[in-house]
Amino acid sequence: MWTRHLPPPRPAISEEVKLQKRASGKKMPRAFQLRNNLSVPVGGKKKQKIKNGNPELPTICEDVPPNRSAPAPTACEGALPASVPSPDTGIKSSKKLAYEDFPVINWEAVITSRKNDVKRDALDVCNHKTEDLKEKDLQLEKKLQILLAEKEAMQLSREELEKKLALSEARLLESSSQLQQTSAAMRILQEELESSAQDVLQLKSTLEELRSLLEEPSPPQPPAGPSAAEQRLEEEARQLRKALECLEGQLEAQVRENDRLSRLKEDQERQLLALEQAARIPGEQAVDGKEDMKSMENQETLTDLSAVLKEQLAQLQHDNMKLTSALLEEQNVKKKLVKKLGHLQENLDDLKVIMEVNSQEAPSWQEEGVQCLCHQQEDMVAHRDQVAANQKPTGETEAPKDCLLEVMAEDLEPQGVPVGAIGECTALSALLKEIEDKKAETICMLPRQNGELPGSFRI
Repeated sequence: MWTRHLPPPRPAISEEVKLQKRASGKKMPRAFQLRNNLSVPVGGKKKQKIKNGNPELPTICEDVPPNRSAPAPTACEGALPASVPSPDTGIKSSKKLAYEDFPVINWEAVITSRKNDVKRDALDVCNHKTEDLKEKDLQLEKKLQILLAEKEAMQLSREELEKKLALSEARLLESSSQLQQTSAAMRILQEELESSAQDVLQLKSTLEELRSLLEEPSPPQPPAGPSAAEQRLEEEARQLRKALECLEGQLEAQVRENDRLSRLKEDQERQLLALEQAARIPGEQAVDGKEDMKSMENQETLTDLSAVLKEQLAQLQHDNMKLTSALLEEQNVKKKLVKKLGHLQENLDDLKVIMEVNSQEAPSWQEEGVQCLCHQQEDMVAHRDQVAANQKPTGETEAPKDCLLEVMAEDLEPQGVPVGAIGECTALSALLKEIEDKKAETICMLPRQNGELPGSFRI
């Protein structure tokens, strides 16, 4: 409801105004007489002159009390003739006429009229003041309407700002949560990098051990030359050396990749620090915006910064995905390398065992080979003697030779001769066959003699 404003209190009347009102009050009876057409005595304002220079006499309108005596004649006044009337007589007669003709003033009516005039003036002043107050009230109402409209607009802008601030706070919370997630992912990546560095160190140590094992002096080879098993072992050792060299190259590439990943991680940490600082700035601006809801520039900067933060977070997530994929590939490569190294270690262990066994069995193989060669030479000598004695064709002697070789192989198998020695024996037997063929060609030219060779030759 509209509350009615009371008029302000009247101002205090100064002394000058009071004196003016008193002076106007003294002139009031004369003005009242003129306004009400009251009879005024003729010559009331005229002044009588005395020939001998006496001062002016009082007028009729002046209040002269009836008991006031006339002034005494002065000494300079001389005696007048009888025909000329004396001034005393004229004054007395005029006084009588004035007192007879002067009307009686009703002072109560004068006072009431004065009061009415004062009331009328006061009413005029009040009316004037009320009109001024009405105009002021209208102006104040217009101002109030304008202020109410501004207040509604401010409330709407405040609600919009509150909504925008809530959205900015939610975005800031999302960005902070994403930053925490990225920091956690970076920690995990750092731990994985540390573990990969430890794995690389372990792989380096194993490689050094393998190199030391490969660089160890091999046992002395037998003088008869390397066997097929030893050649095969040497080829496998060469292949292992090549595989180790490949692994060394892969490990060096992995170390370089780890260095690159560590540098990239440091760059991402710097970017994360810059993003955290940039996220703190809009947070502080949001707090300032809560205190001062009228500024819209802070909100625009907040939205711009949140968009920039989103873009940077998307880039960081993309980089983190790349890093995770690279780390997964690195882990897979490491697993494969570890498996290969395990297989190589097992092969090396097996090779070591085989080399030790071969080094231990090589002298016995050499002795057995020498014995076999001696027996074969003895057999060859006996066979030549018999051929020379009998001089028979080779067609009949091929079967006994094959039987002889089979018997020699059967005799060597139960003695525990290895397969390599048997292979050497077969090679020797092939050479013997070639020699026998050549001999047979020469013997075919000789005349055949009847006779039989012995059915079997035993060692």
